[in-house]
Amino acid sequence: MYKPENGGTVMAFAGRDLTDYVSVQGSYGWNANDLTLIETSLAPVPRSLEQPVRATTHTLAGEALVYFRARVSAVRPYLSAGPGVVRLSARPRGVAIARREVEPLRSRFESWDVCLRVAVGIDVRIRAGFRLRYSFAETIQANPVSRELRPPGERRLANFQNLWGAVWRF
Repeated sequence: MYKPENGGTVMAFAGRDLTDYVSVQGSYGWNANDLTLIETSLAPVPRSLEQPVRATTHTLAGEALVYFRARVSAVRPYLSAGPGVVRLSARPRGVAIARREVEPLRSRFESWDVCLRVAVGIDVRIRAGFRLRYSFAETIQANPVSRELRPPGERRLANFQNLWGAVWRF
């Protein structure tokens, strides 16, 4: 199992309106999180390991956005989704806490995986050509962190992001 702590996130995107209600965009995202990886075994003897880890992701995705109001509207809620690729790299930070003899985790690991980026958001016009954007997104992907644990974790990696930003139209 692992315990995530949200860290910094930066995202940049460029897109094109196809109609009043449909747009496409390409996006790049960087994210850093602190994790604590926890391995526990009860047989043949109880033992455990807690390892603090710093994980960094880089994500490239292509997304389609479906707006629920026309481009001229002051408030434009939307849904978006699209495929992408994500690179996760992780390295230990700090000292591992072991109880009994436990094989240590690799000092560093990295993975490349395909992903599906989905979001719900809203664009609010401030003035002509400038909007504020709020987005709640998840990047759905395999869990490379769980593959490092013994036994491997069973769930997918949960990477939720609340993002605030600006949209310039030119």
